[in-house]
Amino acid sequence: PEDHFAYQPPAGWENLDDLLPKYSRLIAYTQDGFLEKGYYYNYERAMLILQNPYLDHLIALLKKTPGTKMVIAVPGETEAEEVSKIEDLKASLRYFDAPMKAIEIQSFSQADQGVKWVGSKKGLLFRLERK
Repeated sequence: PEDHFAYQPPAGWENLDDLLPKYSRLIAYTQDGFLEKGYYYNYERAMLILQNPYLDHLIALLKKTPGTKMVIAVPGETEAEEVSKIEDLKASLRYFDAPMKAIEIQSFSQADQGVKWVGSKKGLLFRLERK
């Protein structure tokens, strides 16, 4: 059975900079290499959704934060695993109608290791760039 998320909007839930460090640590992949999903109610769509609520919320905030680019690095044990996880991430981003011009996706093995990333190597690593 799928997990049911008890999704309480946290303090600062409308601020991408405040929420990214917390939510990025909560996004993970299953052992099968798919983003963890759970049922939650999306108020903007007014419907019950089976997706990753943390990624959904971050994308919704990115849409409301002009001039910001979200860089996402996808860790994996092998290049093939990174590629597979990136494809699953892209499918979720399409579902959320993410602003792809404001998102850059890369494998963590190819990403800049010298910059500060937030998140988890079990899930996704993020950083924001301002124009």
